[in-house]
Amino acid sequence: MGRLMVMDPLEEAASRIVGAVTKWALKPLDPGGGAVQLPDFEIVDSNGIRMGVMEVTTTTREERARFRARVGKQDWQLAGLSHSWIVVTDSAAEPKLLAQTLGQELQGLEIYGRTGIWIPDRDTEGLPVSLAELGVVRVCAYQRNKPGKGGWVSVQPLERSGLVGDVDLTQEVQHALDRADNQAKLRVCGGGTGGTLRLARRWRWGSGVGDVG
Repeated sequence: MGRLMVMDPLEEAASRIVGAVTKWALKPLDPGGGAVQLPDFEIVDSNGIRMGVMEVTTTTREERARFRARVGKQDWQLAGLSHSWIVVTDSAAEPKLLAQTLGQELQGLEIYGRTGIWIPDRDTEGLPVSLAELGVVRVCAYQRNKPGKGGWVSVQPLERSGLVGDVDLTQEVQHALDRADNQAKLRVCGGGTGGTLRLARRWRWGSGVGDVG
């Protein structure tokens, strides 16, 4: 008796996106839990001709993950603030130091009414030097809080243009694709000796497709 096919929600979502963009049919291959690892999908064109295989994988930017881990160790409900803030920092910022000093720095901006806008983007006075020295790139007070509750501060690492760029995305997906377990999956079922990366810039997705010759 064959194993019951249980599709991961992430894999199903990826197959729907790729199918809609390419007009190919994606047939599930890997039911999970078997002795032999298989790629997640077989790719078939409109004529029923096998085009290759696809493996859905995830990747985490290590530098960003480490920064978020350090941020998560601090308490970001800061007394004395009347607003909650978003604080965007560069890679040199130290979360522990930010947690110790941001309360006073942001309170100064609140006193002068510099809330509800991104600083320095929409503020003619610019970002205070004391914040820039902490590695802060921009800040915004986005919500006024109930008196006496203090303010929550959300610390976010800077991303170019607010999104992960195409070059960074390509490198991250290629790194995941090059992992030994994913390469092994792409080699089975006549999947060739390696994986190639295809990146559709408009849709911001990457997929590993086995070279079937």
